[in-house]
Amino acid sequence: MKYGLGVCLTAVCLIRPASGDLVDFENAADYGGDDAVVTADYFATYGLQVTAYAGSTAATATEAVLAFEQSGRDGTDAFWSSNSGRDEAFSGDLGNYFLKAGTGDLSYNNAKYFNMQIQYDQATAAASGEVWDIDGPEQYKVTALDANGAELASLTSPTGGLNAEPWSWSFDVGADVISQINVEFVGSSNLRGFAFDNFNATSANPDAKGHAAPVPPAVALGLAGLSGSAWLRRRRTAEESLES
Repeated sequence: MKYGLGVCLTAVCLIRPASGDLVDFENAADYGGDDAVVTADYFATYGLQVTAYAGSTAATATEAVLAFEQSGRDGTDAFWSSNSGRDEAFSGDLGNYFLKAGTGDLSYNNAKYFNMQIQYDQATAAASGEVWDIDGPEQYKVTALDANGAELASLTSPTGGLNAEPWSWSFDVGADVISQINVEFVGSSNLRGFAFDNFNATSANPDAKGHAAPVPPAVALGLAGLSGSAWLRRRRTAEESLES
């Protein structure tokens, strides 16, 4: 991850994204390629610590392996869909590689609990990413937490089902700071595979389906000023019409 300008407020240092600051796993071939376990060293190069847990319940869950997955049919799949077959996008950009749970074919398929925790070495004010192939029962909740573990914001994927499409989520917490993001399975079925991609650790995505970044305060004030000016012009026009 290439960090941009850092701005320190009190004891917390915010990182500002540089251009191209995106974890899309397209460099997987340099780290073992398809089905290779994603190590702590890999995530550390992006200033992140990532741990996942899977099991029947949160209380009985154990640490889960995360691995690279190559798009398309290859015998070890992260998801299946009726729209596009196996590990193939019906819409959106899945790329050549993405992140999956386990190294095999639909690993942890029977898990009813899954939680991937992304911790930051340096805090940020914004983040965005994609969870793929959200069938109806495969619902996810993404939560942004501060350094004390308090929830800053959360988003839950739709229940209607996307099927080989990405659910794009995005956070912009303004003056607050994100120290951790949790991606938790909250669906009514079992896991049925897991696919994660296009994670921008320090930038919101205004086009995300889950949440659009808020209008910056300066822009909002400017819009309010324009709206007020237009109202005044309409009022003056009406008064002049009455006088005439």
